[in-house]
Amino acid sequence: MVSRTVRTPFGDWWWTVDRAVLAAMFGLMLGGIILSLAASPPVAARLGLDPFHFVNRQGRTAPAFPFDNGADNVVEGLARTVKAGKVGFVNPALDVVVPPVWDFAYPFEKGAAPPGLLQKLGMMAYWRATHTRPDVCSAKGPPPFCGMI
Repeated sequence: MVSRTVRTPFGDWWWTVDRAVLAAMFGLMLGGIILSLAASPPVAARLGLDPFHFVNRQGRTAPAFPFDNGADNVVEGLARTVKAGKVGFVNPALDVVVPPVWDFAYPFEKGAAPPGLLQKLGMMAYWRATHTRPDVCSAKGPPPFCGMI
């Protein structure tokens, strides 16, 4: 702490400043920061931008899949990302691992993303029965569900 006997410009200022006003000023600044952060997702949505993004230490960003009022978690080294309304997966370095081509995808479990919607629509059974594969399975780095067909 600053002693009253030390006569420096900071010491003189510290012993003459109204600490209640100083605390209120910092409280208002902190409240403004919190309110601006809380308002950011709705403003982004109004501007047509994705409200949630992953950001790594190098400043790279990737839109995050909004889940339960926040960004999706990284599961087994992959997180869901959204681009043009389609879901894909990125790794922690924010490199696209599975391109965003799906209407919906579950998080990875045991090395694969369960093709929930495809299963419900009967697409997996159709592909197995007709011995056909979707175009994305012939692309470089096909998604894990291609091995399930």
